[in-house]
Amino acid sequence: MPTPLNQTVAEAALLTRSLPLGLLKAFVQTEAPEDRLSPALLGGLRLLARTPNLLVACNYGGTLCSAEGISTETLPLGGAAVAFRALAALPNTYAAIISGRSLRGLASVSRLPAEGHLVGSHGAEFDMAFAHGLSLGTEAVLQQAGTALVEVVGFEKGISTERRPVAVAVHPRGAPPEVFERVRAASRQVAEQHGLYFIEVGSVLDLSVTEPSKGSALERLRSQLGVSAALYAGDAPSDELAIRTLRGPDMG
Repeated sequence: MPTPLNQTVAEAALLTRSLPLGLLKAFVQTEAPEDRLSPALLGGLRLLARTPNLLVACNYGGTLCSAEGISTETLPLGGAAVAFRALAALPNTYAAIISGRSLRGLASVSRLPAEGHLVGSHGAEFDMAFAHGLSLGTEAVLQQAGTALVEVVGFEKGISTERRPVAVAVHPRGAPPEVFERVRAASRQVAEQHGLYFIEVGSVLDLSVTEPSKGSALERLRSQLGVSAALYAGDAPSDELAIRTLRGPDMG
């Protein structure tokens, strides 16, 4: 059964009448009342679908895929992948993902077409070369933070860490609530000690040298692609930064 977001994205694509109905029909229809589009939302989507150049952007974890799992494990939901590919193939329509994952990890796990625009590291990473441009000082801070995290939370059951281009991520995979709370408190303390931003996205904790910039990333995509309107969907606090930039016929 599709989530309301997947249904919304698929419905927006169908409204353009540029695709065969059979391609997305299975991912739009549902018997669940809570998944149906309200008249107000459907009206907004109709207006948005008529814009000359449209950008549809979203978060990855918890939006196009399950919120759980690490970068190398979580694949996009089938309906979401079909909708994303369909949107990316439409004329005058652009599809993008702005994720907290590293760009390399996002590209590897999403397996989405090259026509889509991928942005990693909470909006900071637009190309693979970004990870190679970090200063030695930044690398040293992340190395120290990673070592400190292993020392204070590495012994906890189900806890793993992942080095990202500008952050160290902590994954409390299946950890009991009391363990998660201990890990979160200890991770936040490590972030403060090393002057890092503490970013919580679902059950993933990021200790990052850069602050979340999904709003700036969405604006940059708008400028690069020359779009006249945008739809943004996400489930994380960092996604609110992008939603705050929406204006005019935009939807979030």
